Amino acid sequence: MYLAPAAGVACLLGVLAAAANARFVHFTINGDAVTGHEFLRTVGAAFLVLGTLALAIAYSIWQERSRTRWLILGYWAALLALEIGLGFANSGTAGAALAVIHTSPFLVVVGWYLFGKANVVDYFRALERAEAARAGRDIKPSGGGA
Repeated sequence: MYLAPAAGVACLLGVLAAAANARFVHFTINGDAVTGHEFLRTVGAAFLVLGTLALAIAYSIWQERSRTRWLILGYWAALLALEIGLGFANSGTAGAALAVIHTSPFLVVVGWYLFGKANVVDYFRALERAEAARAGRDIKPSGGGA
């Protein structure tokens, strides 16, 4: 929880700095210096998605929402997609395959932890029940007629 807000803000500030072509930030891609606009064209959308997901994860953890685990899994899936795209752009199919080999084990472990580990699954089911109970209380019966 403590890293998610910082990661989200860092990603979004990076996108803003790239959009403004800020001179105080040194953008690199594969070790090569690039302008903010080049950085934005290459990975801007991915950083926007990752930053937004990180902030959504932080908020969901803070509010104890059951959707948190889906957001976390989505974050890692987006990271995998970014790695595949960059790997393909740099080295074709071999680069994309290498990205899958390097990143997918993390996605598998995170998926198992969130959806397979008994105590974690029990925790999120308890959150779902609490959300359903709150939703039931929040619904006001509609009375017909006067």
